Amino acid sequence: MPDTSSATAIDSAVFRDIFTTAAMRRVFSDANRVQKYLDFEAALARAQARLGIIPAEAAEEIVHHCRAEEIDFVKLKIETERVGYPVLPVVQQLATLCRGRLGEWCHWGATTQDVTDTAAVLQIGEAFALIEADIEAIAAALAGLARRYRDTPMAGRSNLQQAVPITFGYKMATVLAAFERHKQRLAELKTRALVGEFGGAAGTLASLGGRGLEVQAELMKELKLGVPAIAWHTLRDTIAEVGCVLGLVAGTCGKLAFDVKLLMQTEVEELYEPFHWGRGSSSTMPQKRNPISSVYITALNAVVRQQVAALLDAMVEDHERATGPWQIEWLVLPEIFCLTAGVLAHTRFVLTGLQVDEKKMRANLDLTRGLIVAEAAMMALGPYLGRQSAHDLIYDVCRQVIATGRPLVELLAENNAVIRHFDRAALARLCDPANYLGEAGAMVDRVLATHASALAGQHPGRAQAGQHGASSGDGAAAIAAAMKCLDDFIAAWNARDLRAWEETMNFPHVRLNDANELTISRKGEMTEAAYATLLQDPTLQDWHHSAWAKRDVVAVSADKVHVQTRFVRYRADNSVLSSFDSLYVVTREDGRWGVRMRSSFAP
Repeated sequence: MPDTSSATAIDSAVFRDIFTTAAMRRVFSDANRVQKYLDFEAALARAQARLGIIPAEAAEEIVHHCRAEEIDFVKLKIETERVGYPVLPVVQQLATLCRGRLGEWCHWGATTQDVTDTAAVLQIGEAFALIEADIEAIAAALAGLARRYRDTPMAGRSNLQQAVPITFGYKMATVLAAFERHKQRLAELKTRALVGEFGGAAGTLASLGGRGLEVQAELMKELKLGVPAIAWHTLRDTIAEVGCVLGLVAGTCGKLAFDVKLLMQTEVEELYEPFHWGRGSSSTMPQKRNPISSVYITALNAVVRQQVAALLDAMVEDHERATGPWQIEWLVLPEIFCLTAGVLAHTRFVLTGLQVDEKKMRANLDLTRGLIVAEAAMMALGPYLGRQSAHDLIYDVCRQVIATGRPLVELLAENNAVIRHFDRAALARLCDPANYLGEAGAMVDRVLATHASALAGQHPGRAQAGQHGASSGDGAAAIAAAMKCLDDFIAAWNARDLRAWEETMNFPHVRLNDANELTISRKGEMTEAAYATLLQDPTLQDWHHSAWAKRDVVAVSADKVHVQTRFVRYRADNSVLSSFDSLYVVTREDGRWGVRMRSSFAP
C-alpha cells in the first residue's frame, strides 16, 4: 500500500502526479538535496587539494563518502531540529564517516549558506532541464497547430463577445510567440542564476588567508557553475528572478487553459481536451465532458503566482546574513518548480491531443448573421462616405440585424447608400468572414519562421542553418517545411487516418489500397517485415495518442533536413506506453516534402 500520510498535494499518494511530476519531485527530494550538499563538499575538497590547501589523502577520503546513501536520515532529522539547519549535521556525519581524522578537512573555509545556496542552484539547473524540455515540446505542438490551422477561420473575441474573424492557427501562433520568448528568457536567466555561492562567514572569504578567490574559482569549475563577482548571501534577485520567469511561463499556460475552457462550453464547442473513457465525467450528469487538465492548469498557475510573490518578499533581508527571509525560499522555491512542472505537463497533454472542430468554428462565425464582419463593411464604405459616416450607417444596420434577425448582407443590399457603391456579389464577398482575416496568415508564418530559426541555430548542439550548402533563409524555410511534415505525420497518426499518414511520407514503396490497408508495392528502404512489425505491434492495443518529446535538427540543406526525434506513445491516462528515438530525414522530391525514417530504437 502506498504511503498515505502526506499532507500536501505535491507528495499525496492520490494527487501527486496530477499536481506535479515524478521527475521534478526527485529534483527537490530530501535525497537529492542532501546529495547536492555532498556534491559541494566533494568539489570543495577536490579544489582545495588541487591547490595544496588540504591534504590529497583527506580529499580522496572525503570524496569517497560524499554519497547520500551513507547519510543516516533519521539522525539527520533529529539533528536538524536541534541545530536549526541541515548542513552542519550532514557535515558532522561526513566527517565521522571518514577514517582517522581526515574528515576534519571537510567544509574547509565554507559556511552553511554557501552549501545551501549552491545546492539550490544545482537543483535549479536540473529543474531547468526539465522545464526546457516541456517548453520545447509545447512549442512544437503549438507550431503544429499553427501550421495545420493557419487558414481555418474562427471568431476572434473581445470582452467575451465576437469581434472580428481570426484563424485558429493565428490564435495558436500568438501563444507560440510567447513560448519562444520564454525560451529566450530561460537562456538569458541561466547565465545569471546558475552561479554558485562561496563566501564564508560574511562573504569575504577571510578564513582562507588570501586564497579564497582561487578556491572559489576552482570550486565553481568543479561544479560547472558561474563564479560570483561578490557574495550574494542576502542579495536574492537571481532567485527571485527564477520564480518570476516560472510565473510568466505558468501564466501563459493559464491563459491558454482559460481559452480552452471557454471554447469547450456547450454553446461554443470549438475545442475539446483529449478524450478517453471517463475523463471529465460527472458523478450525477452522465452527459458531461468537463475540462480537466485546463482546470488544473488554472489552479496551479494561481498558486505559482502567489508563491512568486513570497519569493519577492524574501528579497528584503538584513545585513550580510538574514534572520528569516532566507527560509521563505526553502518553502516556496521547490513548490514553484513542482507546480510549474504540473502546469507544463497538463499543457503538453492538452496540446498534443487537442480536438479541433473546424465546422463548429465556421458555424459560430455565422451565429450573428454577419455582425462579425461589420468592421469590414464599415472600412469598405469609409473611402466613399468617410469613416465616421460609414461607422454610423453600419451601426444602424447592425441594430436592424439584431431586431429583425435578418442577415447583414441582405440589409446592406437594401440600403441605397451602400448599393450605390457595391452590388450584391461584392457584398457577399465582403460579408464572408473568411475574406476578412487581415494579415493573420503572414503573422503565423512569421512566428513559425522564428520557431524554425530557434530550432536551427539558437540551441547548442543543433544544426546551424546554412550547413550542407543551404543559405540561412533556405535553411529556415527547409526546417519550417520539415517540422510541418512531422506535425502532419503525427496528427494523421493520432487521427488513425492512414491515407493522410501516407501523404506525409516520401516512401515510394508504401501504398494504401482501396480498403485503407497499407501495402508494399515494391521493396524500398524499409523492408516488408519492418512494416509488418509496425502495423502488428501489440502495444498499439493500448495506444491512445502520440507526441514528439524531442525534435533536434542535426543537419540542414535546401532540400533535406535531418531530425533526431523521440516519438512517444501514450495510453489514455497519459502514461507512457512506449517511446523510440529515431533519425528522420525529411526530403523535398518533385517539389513535395515528405518524411523518411532512417533508424529507430527504444531508448
